[in-house]
This record gives sequence, structure tokens and C-alpha cells, in this order.
Amino acid sequence: MPDHSICNADFEAGLPNKDINDYDKEDPTTGTTDKAYLHKGPEGLINCCGILDRYEFEIDKGNLQVFFQIWRPTTGGYKLISHILKTCPGADRCEIVASGNQKITVLAGDLWGWYTPGDEDLEYDDGNNHNYLYMTLTSPVVDTTVSPWDAGSGAVPIAGRIYGINVQLNANNPPTFSLPGNPTIISIPESTVVTNIVYSAVAASDSDVSDDPILSITMTANTYFKYNNITAKTGNVEVQSDIGSAPPQVDLSFTVTDQCHQTDTATLRINIDNVPAVIVGLPANKLISEHTASVVDLIVFNVTDYNDNIECEVESVTPSNANTSKDSFQIIKISNEKFNLTTSSAAKFFYNTATKHDLVVKCNDGDADSRSTFTVKLEKNKAPVMANLPSSITISEDVTIEQRLITINLTDSDQAITDTTITLGTGSSPASYISNFRVRKINGTNDYGIFTTGNANFTYNIAREYTLQLIAHDGRDSTIEYFTVNLIANFPPWINNLPANVILPSTSSISHLIFNVGGVDNETNQIFYNCTCSPTCEPFTCLQDGRILLNQDLSTTTIVGYNIYVQVRDAKNNGENRTLTITVTGINDRPEMVTLNTSVNIPEETAVNTFVANATCNDNDATDTITYSMTCLPTWGAPFVQINSTDGVIKTLSVINYENIPVTTGARKFTCTAKCSDGRASSTATLDITILDINEAPKFSQSTYNAVLDEGPAGTKLYTKSFNLTDDDIGDNATYSLDCGTNTGLFRVNEVTGIIEFGVDYDVDTGAPLSLTCILKATDRGGLNASVTIPITVRNVNDNKPKFSRSVYTFSVWKQAVSGTPIDIVTATDGDITPYGAPLTYTLNQTGLGCLCFSISSSGQLTTADSLTGINASSVTFTVYAADSGQNSTATIIIVFRENVTPAPTERFWTFIDDPRNIAWLIAFLVILAVICGVIAYILITAKSTPGGLRCQCCRIRRSFTPERSERKRGQRSPPPLRRTRHFPQIKPF
Repeated sequence: MPDHSICNADFEAGLPNKDINDYDKEDPTTGTTDKAYLHKGPEGLINCCGILDRYEFEIDKGNLQVFFQIWRPTTGGYKLISHILKTCPGADRCEIVASGNQKITVLAGDLWGWYTPGDEDLEYDDGNNHNYLYMTLTSPVVDTTVSPWDAGSGAVPIAGRIYGINVQLNANNPPTFSLPGNPTIISIPESTVVTNIVYSAVAASDSDVSDDPILSITMTANTYFKYNNITAKTGNVEVQSDIGSAPPQVDLSFTVTDQCHQTDTATLRINIDNVPAVIVGLPANKLISEHTASVVDLIVFNVTDYNDNIECEVESVTPSNANTSKDSFQIIKISNEKFNLTTSSAAKFFYNTATKHDLVVKCNDGDADSRSTFTVKLEKNKAPVMANLPSSITISEDVTIEQRLITINLTDSDQAITDTTITLGTGSSPASYISNFRVRKINGTNDYGIFTTGNANFTYNIAREYTLQLIAHDGRDSTIEYFTVNLIANFPPWINNLPANVILPSTSSISHLIFNVGGVDNETNQIFYNCTCSPTCEPFTCLQDGRILLNQDLSTTTIVGYNIYVQVRDAKNNGENRTLTITVTGINDRPEMVTLNTSVNIPEETAVNTFVANATCNDNDATDTITYSMTCLPTWGAPFVQINSTDGVIKTLSVINYENIPVTTGARKFTCTAKCSDGRASSTATLDITILDINEAPKFSQSTYNAVLDEGPAGTKLYTKSFNLTDDDIGDNATYSLDCGTNTGLFRVNEVTGIIEFGVDYDVDTGAPLSLTCILKATDRGGLNASVTIPITVRNVNDNKPKFSRSVYTFSVWKQAVSGTPIDIVTATDGDITPYGAPLTYTLNQTGLGCLCFSISSSGQLTTADSLTGINASSVTFTVYAADSGQNSTATIIIVFRENVTPAPTERFWTFIDDPRNIAWLIAFLVILAVICGVIAYILITAKSTPGGLRCQCCRIRRSFTPERSERKRGQRSPPPLRRTRHFPQIKPF
């Protein structure tokens, strides 16, 4: 059972109370004086925690003194906890009732026993295993410790006895706290320092007499507070760390525990109250100037607070207006406890509006506000002072430039002088002339000056006195003073060294000093000079200091003398006029250009050194040498002409190409300026030159172009691109034409591009020439032309197949004909000329005959080549070929066999004359032809008996008709061929 188990009410240990009377043996142990007995058996062990109530037991004699005891095991032994004496009056049941302090708390595990000063006379009964031990103790007292109460330490066991002793306990009572309320609530300020006792009434009590003095009070651990035990049942709470950052409410939990581990709990709630910040150093006040408009320190004040973050501000300003408000002030935090109250950069104060301002300063520690006041008193502005200002000054009416009259030392005792100004007031008089004056700050100083203006206009006769109202203003207050300016009259200046005469050589250099005029002014004012001249002032310069200088080269002048009229003046009055006479010596006669100032035209392509114009110059000085020069504008014309520097003749300098002139529109015109000079003087004249555009012939890039091409159809081009033709004339397009003599019709040319192509189907086989020469001409719009020779070579191509006169030839032959027997002639023609048209080659294809029975010659003669008797057919068919050098054609030959042994004429073709129908119209035709031309009739009639055929000499065209050629060349029409009847010799049968 756990040590902290609580005994029930009337708990019994030892023998049950009801059984005590049964233990009545009386055999005291002799010699046991001063013996203490301890029951170490199970009945002697108390197994719960309770309050000792009583002992009951049986004795065998009266007046017996017995001490009943409670022993508590300790390390290495037993400690006496309770020791109660009882003198029993008689031999019977005896009872010891605990009272007062005897009602001790017995813990689980404690043992009971007894002590008799004399012999032990407690009744018992027989029994085993009850483990009683005794040992000699002399007058034991509470807190005596026996170690370890066993045989080794002198204890004597008693065997065979069970003592009739009953021990009774009551339940242990729990402890209680005596704190008022649950929780008990207290409040402390956040400023409470460490180690301060915040609560000293922590107390607990226990009705059990032995528990009460040894109660244990504990507190749950806390960061800010700790519990201190004063006694076992009282204590206090103190601050153990800074509570400035603690939460506003802290609950402390307490537990009180007695010996039986019974407890009670209580809570102490500590409210930590915020302590408002304390503003130290306020209220206060300070006097500042109403000029204050920047950051100015007013006061540094402290704020005390316990460990809080303090923020301060100006809460309000009284009075507050558009110029002065709480924005006019600021509080700068120096540290958490120190603050600086200042004006801000937005501060504006006006004494006339408010003489003071009351500020409410508010500081907050995060929980509460603290307030105090500060008063800003204003010191009134002091008006500026214009020191050392005299009452008046006198000046000359000649003053026309800015001039400082006086210097005013401006002071201001209560603000920066840079903020103060002086101006002229409207009280100045006379008002219409006050613009002659101005007041401004003198550069680099804080002083002011009264100045005349740069355009001042004083007139003594109009106003002799000026009163200036001067206002010094610092932005708040003004000071007014008056200052008087008096005028004195001006006297005009005069010249002390004119009139005078000066001799000036014409060779004088530019800037030569001719004369220095002496002007005098009584007021020593600045004086000025004006010059007028006769006949002109052009060669001279009159300076304002009185010097007269030469500003031109006089080597060219023709004027002998000049008068210069000089007038002196000051700013106010004009002085007298005086004359300076200048005589020029050594004058040169200027050469004069007497020609040009005209215009000429120069055609382009004009030859170099062609005369253009003549510049002529006259000079009265016979000894002078005249030289010519010329410039031209625009400069593109300069390379085209030049002037002879000696005689002034102008000629062309280079060949001009109109199209290369860098002008895109308008006339190509430039102007040359010719100058003639005698070395000192010169004159010029102009010549306007216009370049004329002329028509220029086009040009081929080469004189001959060779063309070689095959014969072909119309449209075949000699060249695929145009010829390289150029024309210097911009936009002058040429027209092309072609001349090929009698062969011109064979070609055509594109008039725009010049591309040449066949004009017809070009066929050399029909007589078109194999070579010829053409002339290609290009003519521009002005009629000029260029031509180029084009030798043309046309190559003959094999463009015609051989052609048989018939597609099928039928011949008959005796089957008994011997080899080499002529059959007939097969002829073919070819439209190509040599080398493609002739000679033709003939071949036979006899594959289907089973023999090479026939042969054909190069002239087309068909003959037998083998015996024909082996052919078992009445006819055979085979193919004949005619071939030129690249192409061939075919015809079919049919041979019909005859077996008649009677010789007969060989079958031949049916001729024209064999048809009787032809005889009728042929006779009619011949009659008509004989009437028209007897000669032609004679030739036709005789042609039948002329070997070799008919030859006709008409029109110088030679035609031949031969038996070998039965057709004309391709493209020619002719009447059917004339054939003669041939009779072959008779062939005898085999």
C-alpha cells in the first residue's frame, strides 16, 4: 500500500479489540526490567497514515506502569515517535487514550511497541511467527533512535507468544490554507522593485497536532515572483525580477502538504497596476522672437516611468490660428526618458496676432496619458534702422548712367539683415521723375545704395530737387526716412584744336591716326564726338575718344580732298562744330573694264581653246601693268573657261559635256567675273555663259558583232540581249533598223530593243544563204545614227528525212530469173542539202523471206540476188530503207512472180502517156502552148528523143529531170515524172 494511504476511522492494528480478553496468560518475563518491546511482525506494522487514538491491553497485576510507543523506521534503525505512559490500577483490561499532543500522526510503515520500567506483566497467548523483540532501554525518550533493533544490536526475540494488545487510529485530517478568498486578489504598482514583499500572509494550518508544525507549502514556479517560507506553515511572496514587462495579471498557485501527503491549494492573484508617466520639468515657459521660423530649442524635459516606452507630442496649442498651430512645434525624443521641445521648420509667429501660445504636452506609456503645459511667449519685432543716412546730396544734371549716390547701413537688431529690404515709397516726389532713381543692395554686402538709373534723364530747368521716401521693411514692421537730391546745371563742352588741315598720302596704311580732336568739358563729364563728312565719311572712322582713323586703302581713291565736321557733346548738351580738312596726295587712276557685262552661248563639245570673249581694260596711268583674272559661279563652270592674264582673251578650257553638268533643271548657266588690276586698283565686269545642249549621235560599243546560229523557225533570235548602245543625250532613245541587202526579208529587228531574229522560217535547204552580212543602224530622235556590221553564219542542220516517191512498190519478175536480173529502180529524195541530203543509202529487210533473194544498189536499182524458184509463194513482201547521215524512212516492196515460159516484156510502171485520158488534154495543152511559144513547143517535142532528159534554159534557172530522181526537192511542185518504156532481154526458162 502506498505510504500516503489514509487510515479509515477506528483503524486497528495488533489484535482486534474484541479478542483481547482471550489473552490471559500471566507469565511475566523475569529479569526484563527496563525493557522495550517492538512488534516487527505483520500485526506490529501500521500500513496507513492516521491519528493515534488509543491502546487497549490486558495486564496481570495492578499499578503496572506501561509506556506504549510508536517507532518509525529510519536509515539504519528505528526512531521513537510516541511514548505514552499509563499506570493501570488493576489486573484487567487497561486502556490508554491519546489526548492533546499525544494524538500524533502515525505514518504507514511505523511499528508499535511498549516499554516497562519494571517487569513486563502483559497478558498473552500462545502463538508462533509473531516476531516480538525486546532490548534493554533505560528511560527512553521521544526522538531516541535504536539501530537497527535486531539480534546483532542486542535485541532478544520472544517466541511462542501473542500479546493481547490493540492499537487504534483515526483518519488523518487534511491541511487548509487561511488565505481570504479564492483567489486572493491583491494589486501592486508596476514600479515595485525586486525583493519587495508583495504579500506576507501566506499561511496554512492542520488540526493534527503533529502535522501542523511540519506542513510543507510550495508555489508553482513563476518568472516574476517567488515564495519564501517563514515557518513550515507560513511564508511571503516577493518580487524576484523586474515586473515592468510582466502581464497585468499574474496568478500564483500554492499547495500545502501534510505528513500523510494530504493537500490543499490556494491562488494568489496579483494585479500589476500601471504607473502613469511623470513629466518632470513642466510646466515652464520661454520667451522667443516672433521672427522664429526654424527649429529652435524651447526646453528639454524628462519623463519618468517604470520600464515603459514613452512617446510624447504636442497635443494642442492655444490660441491656434492659420499661422501658428501644433504643427509649429515638435517634440524630439532624445531617449526614453528625455525629450526636447522645439519649434518646427513650419513655425510662424505674429506678435500682433497672439503674444503667447500655451502648449499641452501629452506623454503616453502605452497604457495611460500624462499631460503638462508649456508657454511660449513672443518677443515683439523691432523695426530695422537705416544708419548714416544724410538728409541730402547734390549731383549734376549730366548724370545719365547708374551712379551710386550714398550707401545706407541697414541694421536690424532682432533678425537676419538678409530678410530686410529698402524700397522707394510712393511718397517720393516729383512722382513722374522718380524712375531716375532706384534702391538696391550693394553686391557682396548687406548695405543698400541709392543709385541713379542707367537711363536717368535729369533736366535742371524742369526739376532741381527730388525727395526720395525710403522704406526699410523686415516683413513685419517698417521704418520710413526721407532723402533729398539736388541738381546743378550742366555746361556744354568745346573743341580746342580745330579747325585744322591734314595732308594724307594715298599710301597711308589702314588704322593710320589722321587727327586727335581735343574736347574740353568744365564738369569733366564724359564727352562724345559725332562726325559728318563731305563728300563721304566712308574712308574714315571717328572714335568716341576723339581719334580719327583711316579705315580704307586709299590707293584706289580718286577723291583729292575731304572735310570732316566734328561736333563734341556730353550726356546733356551738344557743343560747337569744328572742321578738319584732309588733302589726299599720290592718287592712282583706277583701271576701267570697258568690255564684257554681256552673255554668250557655248555649245557642248566645243573644241578646247575656242574663243569665247575678250576682256578689255583702260588705265590712264601709262606706266601701270594690267593683269587679268577671273572667277566663275557656280563653281562647276570654272573648269570650262579661262582668261589670259596678259591680254584678257577668254577661251574654252576643256570639252564640255552638257549631260555631265551637275544641274538637273533649267538652263546650264554660270557667271564669270573678270577683273583687271594695276596692282593697286581694279575693276570688274561679268560674263554670263550658257552651255547649249546639242544632239549627239548614239554609239555602239564595238564596230562588229558576229552571229552564228542554226537554221530554224521564224522568231529565232540571233542574240538574247540588246546591243550595247549609248547616247550622251539624256532620254534620247534610238530606233533600230536592219539592212541585209536582198536578204533583208529573212530577218526582222525590234525597233526598240535592237534584238534581231529570223523573219521567216529560215531553211538553207530551200536556198536561204549559209552566210551573209547585215548592217544594224540605231537612229536617235535628232536623226543622228550609228551602225554596226553583223556577219551572220547560219548552220545547216539535218532537219529532213529521206522520202520515197511511194509508200508501196509492186514489181513482177519471172520466177526463173537468174541472180543479178534487174527488177526496177526504187528512188527516194532528201530535202537537205549536202552533206545531209546526199548521197542516200538503201538497204533491204528480207528477214521474213528466208533468203537474201534481192539486193539494191546505192542508186536504188533493185535486182535479184539469188534463185527465186525455192520460194513457194506467188509474191513476197519486204521493206526497203533509205537513209541519210542521220535519219531514215521506209517503203514496202511487193514482188509478184510469173512462171510463164514465154518471154514477155518486163512489167513496168503505168506512165502518164499510157493513160489515154491524158492524151486528150495534153494535145490541147500542147496546141495552146505552141501558139504562145513555139520555142517551148519545139523543146518539148524534141525532149522525148534527147538522151539524158530535158534541159530548160528559161529564166536562168537550171532544172534537170533524170530517170534517177522522180521528185523535186521539198517545197517544189512539178508535173508527174516522164518515164520511158524499157524492154529487158528475154529470160529463158530453166
